[in-house]
Amino acid sequence: MVRLIINGCGGKMGKVLAEAAVRSGRFVVAAGVDPAGDADAEYPVYASVSAVREAADVIIDFSVPEALEGTLAGAREKKLPVVVATTGLSETHLQLMEGAAQHIAVFQAANMSLGINLLKSLARQAASVLGSTFDIEIIEKHHRTKRDAPSGTALVLAETLKSVVEHPVEYVFGRKDANRLRRIGEIGIHAVRAGNIVGEHDVLFAGEDEVVTLQHTAYAKGLFASGALKAAEYIVRKPTGFYLMEHMIAESGTVMDLNTSDAALVSFKRIPGSIGNSHHICEVFSQAGISIDMISQTNTDEGFHSLSFSIDSKDAKTAGKVLKELQEQENTLSGTLFTDLCKLTVDGIGMETQSGAALTVFGILDALQVEPKAVSTAEKQISLLIGSDHREPVINQLKEHYNLP
Repeated sequence: MVRLIINGCGGKMGKVLAEAAVRSGRFVVAAGVDPAGDADAEYPVYASVSAVREAADVIIDFSVPEALEGTLAGAREKKLPVVVATTGLSETHLQLMEGAAQHIAVFQAANMSLGINLLKSLARQAASVLGSTFDIEIIEKHHRTKRDAPSGTALVLAETLKSVVEHPVEYVFGRKDANRLRRIGEIGIHAVRAGNIVGEHDVLFAGEDEVVTLQHTAYAKGLFASGALKAAEYIVRKPTGFYLMEHMIAESGTVMDLNTSDAALVSFKRIPGSIGNSHHICEVFSQAGISIDMISQTNTDEGFHSLSFSIDSKDAKTAGKVLKELQEQENTLSGTLFTDLCKLTVDGIGMETQSGAALTVFGILDALQVEPKAVSTAEKQISLLIGSDHREPVINQLKEHYNLP
């Protein structure tokens, strides 16, 4: 069970989040934070994060921008990761989060909806095709009590479009008193505040005789709570750093399979001369019927180089004999055979186009204090040599993170 501190627990989203956490069965609300208190809460409520006495695993912040500095200070004090779901943040708030991320794990998203983040991806793709010849407008609609306008999500969408449009971009917020023709490069951003609209975002591409509109509509606040809880599960396993929704989405589904086999490592240090000597070593092992893998070579300025490669554990005994013979032939050759190793391969087609897999793998190794003996990568694979005694803990953590059977 993940223990939560909900900052802003007395607000509408705080209450929705608490209900969703309990309903999920995977979370427990350890405490809430709200300066105004919350008489209806079934958990202790404090005026600040620093004042919370209960043990917790992660903080979810659905409060107000003005509270962010204190929230981050409390999170650093308690060494807790924090999910910042508060909207209306400024560049100063971004700098505060980046500073805190030097000490704790910080996850921030202007919108916790997975659908909105898919909209960002689709809008980026559309802008790369249409952006140079189509006019772009963003229209967002929210309930009458939303304070910030335009929404943080609208601004993020605008920044996403700006990053791929070829010509310079100018944001135009509404068109009051704009008694002029539309200029090339404008992105219009418009805000509607009315009724109890949960959230709507349209990205409109208007060309000659055709219009393309991408739209996302939120019908209930529960989807934002669900996204925040997923972010909490994600960030609670992460090392210190600054994380965005893109990181979580990119890692989701990236890894499809884990494979392991017993292995050994042959390592040579300070091999004199040219690459020909490494070629000779590999040739001798090949002649002995030993297949080698995960080959690594490093050159030095002194005319030496190192060479290492993995082998199947069943060939370790033969490799030991080959190594001894090589060293007898060349007494300056220093080689070592490492046994009782496991070759772990993290495999997934999504790794070819999505980032984050290496970050996750090395984060898990760091958390478990596992030092790999060797690493090799390809477009769709990361292979590691680790001690056999670390096999189960590492695999279990990877399976949990990627929801693998």
